Amino acid sequence: YLVTGAEDKQIRIWDVQKRVIKHVLSGHDQDIYSLDFSPDGNMILSGSGDRTVRLWNLESGKEVYKFTIDDMGPKDAGVTSVAFSPNGKLVAAASLDKMIRLWDVSTANPLQRIDGHKDSVYAVAFSPDGQSLLSGSLDKTLRIWDLGRYGPNGRPSEIVTCRSTLVGHKDFVLSVAYSPDGNWIVSGSKDRGVQFWDPRTSQTQCMLQGHKNSVISVALSPTQTFFATGSGDCRARIWSYENYPAP
Repeated sequence: YLVTGAEDKQIRIWDVQKRVIKHVLSGHDQDIYSLDFSPDGNMILSGSGDRTVRLWNLESGKEVYKFTIDDMGPKDAGVTSVAFSPNGKLVAAASLDKMIRLWDVSTANPLQRIDGHKDSVYAVAFSPDGQSLLSGSLDKTLRIWDLGRYGPNGRPSEIVTCRSTLVGHKDFVLSVAYSPDGNWIVSGSKDRGVQFWDPRTSQTQCMLQGHKNSVISVALSPTQTFFATGSGDCRARIWSYENYPAP
């Protein structure tokens, strides 16, 4: 299946093989900005400018939960990015009010607000081991957050903390992703560049250029050393990368 969200406030589930629309999901009151599949492929997560994150059943097309941002922040809290944790137990959402929020999938209860960025957060992604959360912001930085008690190996006394801040982009950070093995972070920015980072040192390893406008999406292949980028220049690019052995 392919899932798309649009400015018409609707989500469409496409059967790629049959080339037909399986479901049209209605419920959001504003534009859909982000979508994610659950790890088991049975659920869809959506984030919208209406300050809600919604969980949908893929087969039935029915809404399962609505996660609402009820706390009134200093500015609009429209949701810009959503992500499932690798074990499917957590939902993370980035929003325009500089916050990241965590919810428990099984109960829809809010767990924590993560505060630290100095401007709107536009992208979130969990590390493959589920121990960390990655965010990208209009403050031109990425941050890696240790999930503490909410990680698979976390203890109840451990809180969410910012492990490191990644500085290097010259403009808004609009998209972030981990490589499947967790050894690399990839980010896209309004500065038109794509950067590869080492999460252990928080240092950038290389910058890729080629797009003529903001890089608004990055996605890595789960099985091969390819990744795709989408840009405001109306082009998508597919790149390949290799891991060099240590000397």
